[in-house]
Amino acid sequence: MRGLARGEQSTVVNPVLQLFCRQGEFLADPVEASYTIEDVRNPANTPVVKVASTPIDLDDAPTGNKLGTGRFYIPTGVTSSWGHGTHRAVCRYKMEVAEREYVQIIEFEVLNPTIYPTGQDYVGYAATKDLYLNNFFTFDAAAPDTLHRYINQVAVNLEDILQRFFEPRFIDLRINGDGRHILYMDEAIIAADVVSQVEVNSDGTETLTPYDHPSFKVMNRHLDGLLNPDDRHNPYLHSIASLQNSISTSSFLWPGGERNISVSGVFGFTDPSPRPDQVLIGYTPLELSQVTGILLSRYVSDPTMESPGTWRPGTVKKYKTRDQMIEFFGANGSVDVSRGILGDPMLSTMVERFVKPARLSYPEHY
Repeated sequence: MRGLARGEQSTVVNPVLQLFCRQGEFLADPVEASYTIEDVRNPANTPVVKVASTPIDLDDAPTGNKLGTGRFYIPTGVTSSWGHGTHRAVCRYKMEVAEREYVQIIEFEVLNPTIYPTGQDYVGYAATKDLYLNNFFTFDAAAPDTLHRYINQVAVNLEDILQRFFEPRFIDLRINGDGRHILYMDEAIIAADVVSQVEVNSDGTETLTPYDHPSFKVMNRHLDGLLNPDDRHNPYLHSIASLQNSISTSSFLWPGGERNISVSGVFGFTDPSPRPDQVLIGYTPLELSQVTGILLSRYVSDPTMESPGTWRPGTVKKYKTRDQMIEFFGANGSVDVSRGILGDPMLSTMVERFVKPARLSYPEHY
């Protein structure tokens, strides 16, 4: 989840809010799209419309909203009067005229500009309105300003520990080719845009030669219902025999080299929609919102981290000799010798499925 400082806008030069559209393995343009922005800060209240339903201009920016194939920025307009907390852009679009309408909800937080002059570095895996809705806090007792700092901190820590990010992000990966049919990647891929061979010229400039889409397959099958094997844990591109513009691909192998393959597209570890259909891009795993809420409740109640009962449930609270008695903090009196990657056995179990698998290294990689 991204953030906008109050007064900051999502624009063509600051595209904080983006709609991503895919058709199977690749980003693709819709035939029509629109969006509405709503204030949903307090789940007890009816959503307040901040930007009424507006068509998305499918022409290239800066005239239109198109940043690239299947990527469109969502303009917010003036936000100086918006309240701090959760807002959402509800995007509706069609990939074909006669097809069904798809809905993509992009939640974001409006931030206090005194604390966050810009929202560019803000990331969170829990919306403040969900923390209120799930009874971690109440809207009147815990201001969004306080929660935002901790949400951001927890998200940064989770990404560092789990070695992944859990929201759609458009990035350009540079990957080492190794002369094989399979090109392994470090990040789960949602949809590819352009895959190119990179050659460095004598003057230091780069020449990028794109591969045609029919010449390779993108392993994003988890988004369309296949979770065994789960491509999020082993993402790769698989070459197939084809004829390229300027690259011969009979018996096609990804050329060997260091950072010599460019893969641009939308990446991120997202859970698939319950209705897989080759179009939707998934959503941030719900467990992360719960883990964030639990950790936030500890930060708020014990910000100096002095209480072992708060931060280390299962820690021994009391020993008693003679007739033998032992008492533990929290966790219904249970204890687990292994505290896992988060220092808490229960939370560690909740995030276990998100841990990036260990990678093998070979001498030629160095």
